[in-house]
Amino acid sequence: PSAGAGPAWIPEELVSLRIAKGTLWHRHKYVDAREYQIKNKADKDRTVIIEQPYTEDWKLIDPKEPFERTQNLLRFKTTAAAGKTASYPVKLERIADQTVVLSEVGLDDIRIYLRAKVISPKVKEALERVVALRTELDTVTRQRTRLEQQRTEAIAEQARIRENLKTLDKSTDAYQRQLKVFDDVDARIADLAKQVTTAREQEEQKRKALQEYLLSLEVE
Repeated sequence: PSAGAGPAWIPEELVSLRIAKGTLWHRHKYVDAREYQIKNKADKDRTVIIEQPYTEDWKLIDPKEPFERTQNLLRFKTTAAAGKTASYPVKLERIADQTVVLSEVGLDDIRIYLRAKVISPKVKEALERVVALRTELDTVTRQRTRLEQQRTEAIAEQARIRENLKTLDKSTDAYQRQLKVFDDVDARIADLAKQVTTAREQEEQKRKALQEYLLSLEVE
C-alpha cells in the first residue's frame, strides 16, 4: 500500500494575555492537523506504519497515543483494507508564549490586542491606560520637536540678519530696522529656549510616569 498526507494546516490562536513588569505575554496555540490517505491496491489487508516528524514541544491530541515514539518521530499503525483507500487523521497542538515590551510596541499593535476576544477586563484596562500614557508622551514629544525646530530656524535667521548688518551703514534707517528685527529674533530665541526646556521636563515626566506604571503592572 501507499500512503500520503494531506496538507497540514497550522492556524495560530491567541489563548491568553497577561502583563508583567512592562512586558506583554501573549500565549498562542498552534495546531498541526493532517490526514494520511492510504491506498491498498493489494487483494488482502495490509498493516501500515505511518511516520510523522515530531518535537517534544508538540502534544499529540488524536490519536491519544502513537504506536511508537522516538526523539523526533511519531509512528502510527493502522490497517488498510484490500483494494480500499483509508484515511488516518493525526492532530497535534503546541502552546507557546511570546513577549513584547510595551514601551516599544506601536500603539496600533496595542489596539489590536485590545480587540482580542480572550483579553481579560484587567488586562484591557491596563492596556487602555498604557495607550493613554503613550499618547500623552507622544504629544509632548512632538511639541518639543516642533519647538526645537522653530529655535533652529530662528538661530539661522538671526545669523543671516547679523551678516546683513555688517553690510549696512549704522547711521541709516535700514540698519536700525534690521537691528530691531535682530533684537526681536533674539528675544524669540530666548523664549523658545525656555519653552524647549519646559517641554523636555514635561516629556521626561511623562516618560517616567509611563515607565513606573509599566513596571508596576502584574495583571492577567
